[in-house]
Parts: sequence; C-alpha cells; structure tokens
Amino acid sequence: MKRRMLRLERALLGLAVFAWPLSALEHAVRRLLWLWGRLRFGAAVRHRGLGCVCHWAVDLKYPENIFLGERVIIGVNASLGAHSPIRLGDDVHLSRDVHLETAGLDFDGKSPPFQHLSKPINIARGVWIGSRATILGGVSIGEYAVIAAGAVVSKDVPAFTVVAGVPARIIKVINQDSGGTSC
Repeated sequence: MKRRMLRLERALLGLAVFAWPLSALEHAVRRLLWLWGRLRFGAAVRHRGLGCVCHWAVDLKYPENIFLGERVIIGVNASLGAHSPIRLGDDVHLSRDVHLETAGLDFDGKSPPFQHLSKPINIARGVWIGSRATILGGVSIGEYAVIAAGAVVSKDVPAFTVVAGVPARIIKVINQDSGGTSC
C-alpha cells in the first residue's frame, strides 16, 4: 500500500498541473514568513542599525537588551538570550543555530537552587560566527574574528583570530595587512 501511494505521489508531482501550484504556494508561504520575520524583528529589537536581517525562526529573549550595528545578519534558528546586554557591531554574521546566552547559574553558591548569574556579550565589527557555535556571557570578541562551527566560547577572543573547539582555542591569526573588507 505504501509503495502504491509513493508511486501515485511521484506521478502526480511529476505533472506540471500539480507541481506548478505547489511551487507557487511554497513561494508565497516563504515570502509571507519573510515579511512576518521582518515585522516581528523590527517590533522586538528597537536598538538596531540599517540593513539588519534576521530569519523569522530566531529566538529572541529580552529583545530590549539587544543592540545591533549596521548590516547584521542573524541566521536560521539562532537564539539570543539577552538577560544582560548583547551588543553586535557592524557587519556581524551569525550562522544558523548560533546561541548567544548571557545568563547562567552561579555554582559558587552554597547549594541548590543556584542563583542566576548574567554577564553581557560584546561582539565587535566584522565577526563571523559559524553554525552551532555558542557564545557565553561575559565574552568579548574582537574585530574580524572568526568563530568556527560548533565552538563554545567562554573567554574573550582577540581581534583577527580564528577560534575553534570546545572550549574554543585560537587556531590561527588572520593577516591584518591583506586589505580585506568586511563581510
């Protein structure tokens, strides 16, 4: 029965009379979600520069504490937990599934339940953060640094460096004299 259904589906979707309306419907839904994301992001994040792009599926916690420079790009399924301020400089790119989290637990306390501890995150101009990277509270990332995919950053990152790993460590220093431009 399952094979018959799959064959029927393949045959129907192979016909232009069925494939074209589905393609048009998908395009319309994508445009509607794009518009919804722009409106939601614009209403939630008041402190932003021109040209910021945020995917509609981004999770924004405490958006009043998020400060964005010009031309910031925030990818699919990113999560910005801004219990303390998050500041992103001009031309910062956050890839898909990136997590910025300013709050955590203070394990120096006596016993559970532990108190919340919150520290700001500052990301300078031109930083690129790879897919599924996590940036924790209290971290500052210097200009044009690159955070590799999957890295967990718990300490400051100097400008013009590439960091990777868990915990993130410097793996390369970027040549500043190359005359490169922002992302």
